[in-house]
Amino acid sequence: MIARRMVLKSGAAGLGSALLPARLMALPRAELALARSGLVLIDPALPAAAAWHARFAGIDAQVVMLDRDLVRQWRDHLRARLVPDQPGLALVQWDKALLLTGLAREDRLRTVQRRIARGAFAVTLG
Repeated sequence: MIARRMVLKSGAAGLGSALLPARLMALPRAELALARSGLVLIDPALPAAAAWHARFAGIDAQVVMLDRDLVRQWRDHLRARLVPDQPGLALVQWDKALLLTGLAREDRLRTVQRRIARGAFAVTLG
């Protein structure tokens, strides 16, 4: 394990940003099980978005990359793709987590938010 003092002495300011995607990739088993059974929404603004997309596409999950206009995307087709018996999983930044939670609650869907890294949340929908 790298000591904080060693990092500060070496001047490795970019080390924290290099470790961020690896930290984001570590999802609990319950959320990975959700991803295998249902819809996975991924925010392309997250550092690990491409790695998540490849990981979930490899297990035949229904992966959707979110657009800039999340409200329109939700109302056009995302809420219709959520199957009542199979909850969806969204891996998003904090602002989209709040927005998705509000949109899901409008449709009377149960939501659970969990912080997985600084500024990144896993939101269970359904």
